[in-house]
Amino acid sequence: MKKISILLALAGLVSVAQASEFAPVVAKSEIIKSVPVSRQVCSTETVEAAPDRSAAGAIIGGVAGGVLGHTVGKGGGKVAATVVGAIAGTVVGDRLDNQDATPTTQQVQRCHTVREQQDQLVGYRVTYEYAGKQYSTRMARDPGDRVELQISVVGADVEAPPVIYREVDGPRPRRF
Repeated sequence: MKKISILLALAGLVSVAQASEFAPVVAKSEIIKSVPVSRQVCSTETVEAAPDRSAAGAIIGGVAGGVLGHTVGKGGGKVAATVVGAIAGTVVGDRLDNQDATPTTQQVQRCHTVREQQDQLVGYRVTYEYAGKQYSTRMARDPGDRVELQISVVGADVEAPPVIYREVDGPRPRRF
């Protein structure tokens, strides 16, 4: 029973040794950091596309030209006349079949990545006043007009700045 009483007394002393108070913010400034960012830039261009062509005219013309050349040629020139007729027939047949084929245009989207620097807010440099002295700290969020301090007794001859317990209008700050 005596041990429990001692523990309760010590717990009471610990709770007395720490307290929360509010300190007015006397100055604050944004901490800006330049960071690289990438973004994609796209543009639409009009390009000329090759027309759709048919091979049927070239095939039919080549066969017809080859047959015609074969009938015209005599002796050893018969093979040469067949080849020349096939080539000429292919060219004429292709031109006749695809004479109405005109180039078309189409829209093409072209994209590329642009890298640039962008300024981002990374925190606040905050100066607050407590017990007639000013202290500075870095906070993740804008603290508003006041900060909540956690005051604890460290020692009689040690003068340490009060610890910011939490931002009044937000979550507990990160230590930097």
